[in-house]
Amino acid sequence: MDNRQKPVTVNFSLERKIGADNVRIAVSSYAEPGNDGLEFNRIMSVAADAMNDFVNNIFVTLPRDESAVSGDGWYIVTQLNVTIDKGKRYVKALCGDWNEFGLVIWPELAARKHIDLDIVPVTGYKPKTMEVKVSVTNGKPRVIDIRVGAGESAGNGTR
Repeated sequence: MDNRQKPVTVNFSLERKIGADNVRIAVSSYAEPGNDGLEFNRIMSVAADAMNDFVNNIFVTLPRDESAVSGDGWYIVTQLNVTIDKGKRYVKALCGDWNEFGLVIWPELAARKHIDLDIVPVTGYKPKTMEVKVSVTNGKPRVIDIRVGAGESAGNGTR
């Protein structure tokens, strides 16, 4: 009789509601007995990275039903979030229909409005009086203008 233990299969899946869809990413791997805990942690990280990549790089490019998305106009920013992808820092405005993932505020636009996005903390910031003007073309929204209320900047509440 063979007393050697056989490799075990380690499975992990991550599900997330994104817009009106449910997205599931599943990862499976083999591990030697005793290493299954380490392998589980590794594939959990792989699944989380894959989900983040999907949300930040793929989902935002998918066509959407424009009737379900707000149109062009000014939207109150409820929060500024910072994401770092491949070493690049992005500041996203959460507003309107884009309150879950946010819309990128490009540094060039912020600079033209004399807004320093570098002072937005990595932990995020809830501005009191900030609005962004959004333009939706072919179902893809983008920030085309920014208004910041008197006495407030993008990151620390002072001008």
